[in-house]
Amino acid sequence: MKRTNQSYAFAQIVRHSVVLFMVTLFGVGGFSCSGGRLRTKTRDISAQRKAVDSLLSEIGSDSFALHNYMKIAITSNDKYAQMMTSHLLGDFCFENHDYEKAIENHRNALHIAELLNDGLAILKAWNALGRDYEQMGELDDAADYYFKVLNKIDQFNNHNNNEIQKEKAIALNGLRTVLWKQDPGDESQMDQFAEMWLEYEKEQYTKAEKKKQDGVRILLITIGILFGLVMIIYYDFRDHKKKNKAILKHEGMKSDYCLNLSNEFKTPVSVIRGLIDILKNNIEKEDKSRALINLDILSRESENLLFHIDEILSALAIRHSPKPAKQIHDDMVVYAGYLYECMREYAEARKIDFMFRNEVQSLIMDYSPDYMRIIINNLLSDAINRCRAYDKIVFSIASDDSHGKCIITIADTGECIPEKDLPYLFSAFLPEQSEKVEDKVYNIELFFTKQLVEKLNGRIEVKSAPHKGTVFTVTFPVTHRFASEREEHATTPLSYHLENNAVSFTGAGARENRKTNKPVVLMVVDNNNRIHRLASVLQSKYNVRTAENEKEALREITNVMPDLIIAEALSPIVNGFKLCKKIKESANTGLIPVILITSKLTADDRAYGSRCGADAFLSEPFSDEELFAVIEQLLNDKEQIRENCTQIMADSNPNHTKDVSNRSDREFLERVTHIIYRESGKTGDIIALLASEMCLSQSQLNRRIKAATGLTTSNYVLKVRLNKAKKLLMKSQKPIGEIAMDCGFNDFAYFSRSFKKEFGMTPTSFQRLPHCKN
Repeated sequence: MKRTNQSYAFAQIVRHSVVLFMVTLFGVGGFSCSGGRLRTKTRDISAQRKAVDSLLSEIGSDSFALHNYMKIAITSNDKYAQMMTSHLLGDFCFENHDYEKAIENHRNALHIAELLNDGLAILKAWNALGRDYEQMGELDDAADYYFKVLNKIDQFNNHNNNEIQKEKAIALNGLRTVLWKQDPGDESQMDQFAEMWLEYEKEQYTKAEKKKQDGVRILLITIGILFGLVMIIYYDFRDHKKKNKAILKHEGMKSDYCLNLSNEFKTPVSVIRGLIDILKNNIEKEDKSRALINLDILSRESENLLFHIDEILSALAIRHSPKPAKQIHDDMVVYAGYLYECMREYAEARKIDFMFRNEVQSLIMDYSPDYMRIIINNLLSDAINRCRAYDKIVFSIASDDSHGKCIITIADTGECIPEKDLPYLFSAFLPEQSEKVEDKVYNIELFFTKQLVEKLNGRIEVKSAPHKGTVFTVTFPVTHRFASEREEHATTPLSYHLENNAVSFTGAGARENRKTNKPVVLMVVDNNNRIHRLASVLQSKYNVRTAENEKEALREITNVMPDLIIAEALSPIVNGFKLCKKIKESANTGLIPVILITSKLTADDRAYGSRCGADAFLSEPFSDEELFAVIEQLLNDKEQIRENCTQIMADSNPNHTKDVSNRSDREFLERVTHIIYRESGKTGDIIALLASEMCLSQSQLNRRIKAATGLTTSNYVLKVRLNKAKKLLMKSQKPIGEIAMDCGFNDFAYFSRSFKKEFGMTPTSFQRLPHCKN
């Protein structure tokens, strides 16, 4: 018996030791919370409470373990563990009929629950106290605690929670027992309690019904979501199937488009190939007259092919450019007149009556010069191609002030467009249902035209009928978003008036330019629209002067000495070739750069212009950027020539800048240097060319250069070319061999040796130096 008792006592000691070990382990792990180990406060509190609940469920009703755990909870200052342990100790005392101890523990649990503001724990503590007082016979106190529970429940936002409803049921049941014990025969109190119980049952029924309805609602929502997913999958599959079909159709249309595009180029290429074979036969037969005729046809067909390619590439480049269209705020009527002048010669060459009508004198608006140039040129080219000799084309511009629109109309009396082709005139690809004509030439320029019109928020329409002609109508919105930029670049408007057929520009802007150091640009143009167009573009950067004929131009050159001249190559009044030749033959004006502009520039015209001394050519219509780039390049070359001459003369005579007699030598050397720069990329005898253009023999040229610089002609040419190479090496990272070729050196080794001898280092080493050190 003693051994049995000893075994039981030993088992109890082992059990208590295991519990104490678990308590200590959980206490240290769950309650010793340092700030550095806490990752999230809310997560740790939840995990800690779960650990406490799990540990207390393991301890159960072991009072010894509960008291030990209470000590650990107090030591670790864990209020939640103290509250739950007090509540379990109270329940243990209640089961052992020690109601006073039970009340003490439950009150301690209530106090901690109020400190933690734990509503559910407060309800449990009140119900436990009500039960304790009920067993002690203190029915009034028990009833007070039960009523506190019922009043407290109404304050909860989530009073439908299962735990709260459970506490409510406990309170109602305890209150019924208390009321029955206080006065078993008092029917009024029992009726009051019955009402309370009925209300509780209704709440439970309502809750059950709501839960049922929520379940049905969730089921319906789930069914709806599943149905929606099924429909999405179905429509996605259908769209995917349509997209694949559209891709196949698109590929077929692309093939048709490429076929039509190849037909555009096939005709001129076939003609060119045939004419080449005929020319071979003519050369063999020595039929020169026939060969010349065929060469003329060959030239026209080549230009036609080049025109198609240039139009397509320029339209594609602008349409797919990532940059937005550059817009300006200027007079659209003037720009339309300028584009009319560019196409007038082409129409007159085909004996077409081409007219321009402006129903408004001026229309200031935002527009893109590049886009407008392609749009109007394509429409005019289409009209000219459909017209025969003596047909009529009317290009007009008007405005609709009520709707804020600019209306451009191009009407012609040429061949009409078939009615069946009108709906597809601006389409990239022909639809399957359209009738295809075998010999039809598909006009892809009109497709690009519509794309550019829509890119400018415009609209294009076409009407065509037999014996009435074709009318293209393009409408653009009149906006003024770029008005501030116009005011910034041209603070005063440029106006012109006609007096005795002479055009003169007036305004504060011209007077202001005279006071500044802006380069002077002389325009020799006989067309008013073209003058106004170019002047409005150039006046922001240059002092613009104008002349209407050669006589006025030579007088302006003598009086003003412009920095650059822009002249029409050939017009009824102005002959730019002859004017350029006179300018270049003069010793005083030979260094002035000359740009020739024309609407149609052939290879022969370009060669003749080069022989006359033209520095650059521009084929109309050209963009503002192209014009500015050519002018700036020519002015920079002119400045480099002047600096080069000054440097060479300074090296040969340090005091030349103070010697007035050297002025003629400096002007002479600038002309020579200009010719060297102009011919630097060409092969040939440069010294013979210099002597010819300076109207001197080679020996006279050599003596003149040696007297001014102390260098022979060949050494002076070498020095100019080396100085030009030096400037190019400083400004660019182009290959050295390419720079040598640009400066007139065909032998790279000779260039490298000469450069090192002149500047003390090889071209490669010089190019690697920082620009600031250069």
